[in-house]
Amino acid sequence: MTAPDTRTRVLIADAREDVREALAALLDSTDEFEVVGQACSMDEAARCCPELNPDLVVADPNGEYDDTLGMLATGPRRLVLLTLRDGSACRSTARSLGAVVVDKGAGPEQILATLRAACR
Repeated sequence: MTAPDTRTRVLIADAREDVREALAALLDSTDEFEVVGQACSMDEAARCCPELNPDLVVADPNGEYDDTLGMLATGPRRLVLLTLRDGSACRSTARSLGAVVVDKGAGPEQILATLRAACR
């Protein structure tokens, strides 16, 4: 009998393919995370969530703080905003959604630590 998979299921949403691929490679290099999908927009991520059922959505809102982000943070799902925009609008939105923010310029260990903390 095999043990159930306890990895955190992650959906990555970012307009830039190179960012999505780099983050997927980082997460796939761990035993803790499983990338279940990638989306190039917040709308696409919201459409994918019912089918993919991620535990965690890592998204760059690209300066757009609308209802779509709220949909990504519904239910038991956690939301991490991965962004270069470290302004007050991003932090305020994250707080209101129970999400956290991590800068794209952060190193791999800091990004992983933030994602681990978001899952607790």
